[in-house]
Amino acid sequence: MTGSFFFLSVSGGIMKKIIITIISLSLLFLFSCKEKQEVIKLEGIVNFVSGEVLLKTTNGEFQARVGDFVAEGITVKTGAKSAVDIYFNQNVIRILENSAVSIHELFQEAGTGKEFTEFYVENGKVFSKVSRKLVSGEKYQITTKTTVAGVRGTEFFVEESEDVSRIACIEGTVAVKKADEDDSKFINLEAGNEAVLDENKEFDLRELEGQNKENIQKIRDEIKEMRKDIRDKFDKQREKIRKEVSDLKDATKEKVAEQKILDKENVKAAKEASKAKVSEMRGSIDDKKSEAKTAVDKFEKPDIKGVKPDIKKLGQ
Repeated sequence: MTGSFFFLSVSGGIMKKIIITIISLSLLFLFSCKEKQEVIKLEGIVNFVSGEVLLKTTNGEFQARVGDFVAEGITVKTGAKSAVDIYFNQNVIRILENSAVSIHELFQEAGTGKEFTEFYVENGKVFSKVSRKLVSGEKYQITTKTTVAGVRGTEFFVEESEDVSRIACIEGTVAVKKADEDDSKFINLEAGNEAVLDENKEFDLRELEGQNKENIQKIRDEIKEMRKDIRDKFDKQREKIRKEVSDLKDATKEKVAEQKILDKENVKAAKEASKAKVSEMRGSIDDKKSEAKTAVDKFEKPDIKGVKPDIKKLGQ
């Protein structure tokens, strides 16, 4: 009975380990098969340049020219009395004089087609026109060291200086918050209004009027229409992106198919290894039982015949 109990306990423990191992491997394979969201880097194109406009890249600074591509990681700098218009597909930004703006994010998810754009205004003024309404999950933000402005299809203006941070909404709605706050703190800024972050680090929400309103409307009116050669470049870019998306999807299908085959082989190998381990353990247990039986058979019992205990009678 003792031997049987020992065998069942060990076998039960082994089987539990085998089951846990197989389940763990299955979960690992499941996560490894999950499609990774591939991204495609996008590019903007310079449409208009006035004065000194530099593009700062990892290879140095270069004077911007109409038709130049700008991508994630590039910083655009403008000098005195200078400006530049950059188109990003249907969207456009105008960077005004004495400004420095970095492109923090500029990509598209291959699987969903969603676009993600973020500009960081180190200092200066930027006017942004978002022509295409964003879908759920997409992102178009302009951030500064103190503020964040996120949009859903609109025209707005961002200014960052040592003394003030200003976000003005011309059309649509802009969601604004302080840079150190979480997303639950966003405030919707309606058209014709501005939010000014003063020296006390509090937003002053007020109507956009007077000279500020005229200046921003003038900037909007001055933005140049996209040139035909720039539009042609975007058409070629879209075709390139379509091909990249198609190639990525084909490659993903192949990877998933290969992973499924590999998963089956791994599970099969895990099961065979588990069976071998159980067989090995059973063989070891049988050997132990055999050794125990042999030891019992060889055990010599003491001969107690003729041996009587010396029992004294009472009173002797």
